[in-house]
Amino acid sequence: MLSCARLTGLGILATVFACASILGVDHDYRLGEGIADPGVRCADGGTYCTPSLELCCLHAGQGSVCVTATPGLEPCQGYTPIRCDDPADCGDGGLACCISLNPQQYLLETRCDLECPDQDAAASEWLALCDPSAPASCASGTRCQPLVVGNFANQPGWFHACQP
Repeated sequence: MLSCARLTGLGILATVFACASILGVDHDYRLGEGIADPGVRCADGGTYCTPSLELCCLHAGQGSVCVTATPGLEPCQGYTPIRCDDPADCGDGGLACCISLNPQQYLLETRCDLECPDQDAAASEWLALCDPSAPASCASGTRCQPLVVGNFANQPGWFHACQP
């Protein structure tokens, strides 16, 4: 088996990026940072959209597609807009990634916002999404847990939310 240490020992400059590529790892690693966020998950099977440039238009029965995010336009007519799946997709400005569920726990949308809408004032349920590998993204008194979404129940672990 080929390893980064062995590559270095052979006189080949082995960077963290090159080793991940050569060894067939499917994530970008940065020294001291762990796994880089792959983007907005758009489908089961490894399709990711580029945050802030694209959003995922998701349909439970007809698949999904990454489309260009155009300010002021809603490109997902008839589909569910997925703009983020964890706070990393919302940039460095401290925005929250929020998921909206209807009373049957069906996904309505995800979006980046300063904070998720107040549960008591909203017509749907809103939760802050989180990255299970970065549990500190949840507020005090909550922890990052898998969220079962009604129309995607066959894909547990797609979304994680900060929950009591």
